[in-house]
Amino acid sequence: MLLMVCALVFFSTFAHASPRLRWMEAQLTRWFLALATGLLVFGVIDLVVLALSPGSPIRGIPLLVTGATLWLWNVTVFALWYWLLDRGGPERRLQGLTGLVDFQFPQALDAPPPGKGLQFVDYAFLAFSTSISFSPPDTAPMTARAKLLMMSQALLSLVTLVVVVARAVNLLE
Repeated sequence: MLLMVCALVFFSTFAHASPRLRWMEAQLTRWFLALATGLLVFGVIDLVVLALSPGSPIRGIPLLVTGATLWLWNVTVFALWYWLLDRGGPERRLQGLTGLVDFQFPQALDAPPPGKGLQFVDYAFLAFSTSISFSPPDTAPMTARAKLLMMSQALLSLVTLVVVVARAVNLLE
């Protein structure tokens, strides 16, 4: 329950942020995103402990709902990280300024006009694909932080999937 309340607070706060974040708003957004990431890690660890402990009360539908919620939260949180960090963030990309290139998207090889570059959906697709296939679809991570973020996302997704499947198989026996 606490996890859902924190997620609701985070996402409602982020929904009011515009692409033209000022410095203070950007820092606040990053703090909320760090909190959401920490709660995601805590949620996955809690799921592992709860699902794999002897005599666990978690069964069927609640297990699947919890696993799906954590997986969706994983995709959303990491899409936001990718969007906020790549090329200096959304404000720099919108202005056409170049920052540190964390991800090399195929469509970004040509210099787009200011305001017409990468969109959030590009980062959401990257996060979705990483959590499903545990690798990027067509986007290369270029920096150590991008590689570490993608590895962290894939690991959290894998652990969530393995725990849910392992518990489901255990319930069938």
